[in-house]
Amino acid sequence: MGPCARHLLSLVAARALADVVPEPGGWTTVRVPVESVEHAVADLLRLGPEAEVVEPPELRERVVQALRGMAAVYPEALDPVQRPAT
Repeated sequence: MGPCARHLLSLVAARALADVVPEPGGWTTVRVPVESVEHAVADLLRLGPEAEVVEPPELRERVVQALRGMAAVYPEALDPVQRPAT
């Protein structure tokens, strides 16, 4: 999680981070309690590039699927090298 993400977290997640000290570079590895994968996807997507889902694999895949869907709507946002084939 990047240094700008804390203010975007839900109250429950923010409480889980209360005593966490950022690693060098400002990022922090945390475990955040979630109600469900569906809720977690929505919560994590609003963190944008300030969060990376490492595990569980199901949650990471759901975030990846959502991002691919967003990229399909906004293909101009991708670097031509990274743009998915159409």
